[in-house]
Amino acid sequence: MNIELVPVQEKDKSIVANLLELYEYDFSEFIGTDVDEQGKYGYQYLDFYWLEPNRHPFLIKVDGNIGGCVLVNLNVPAEKESNVHSIAEFFVMRKYRRNGVGRHIANKIFDAFPGKWAVTQLNENKAAQIFWKNVIQEFTDGNFQVQETPNGLVLTFSN
Repeated sequence: MNIELVPVQEKDKSIVANLLELYEYDFSEFIGTDVDEQGKYGYQYLDFYWLEPNRHPFLIKVDGNIGGCVLVNLNVPAEKESNVHSIAEFFVMRKYRRNGVGRHIANKIFDAFPGKWAVTQLNENKAAQIFWKNVIQEFTDGNFQVQETPNGLVLTFSN
């Protein structure tokens, strides 16, 4: 299986927007969001990924097919410690889950952005908590911290 992490050019923003609709649909079970009058969830920060230098959009490709997307931020939101990377959104299409695609892409992302990281998961999203703990445990050889917040877990590490 050939797994790629591909930066998204602004001309392909609509691909990410479409994928984020699927992601928001999956995520709605945790946060209870509804679609708007046009039947869409929308993603209010999408345009910023081509306007602000500290935001990075990527497509996941699996054997040449679109398999998901990842949005990475540095210093967003502003209340975080400075110079900390975070994964704003991480979406692997169901077809490609549980076969190493997510792990492979997470490692590529961490390698592409060395430095401090904070990866957040909601309390309700137990599958994400298990996934990220396992991936970060392996990536850091156990050198990471877990912080419990009222909304969920934050895993922090440096690479």
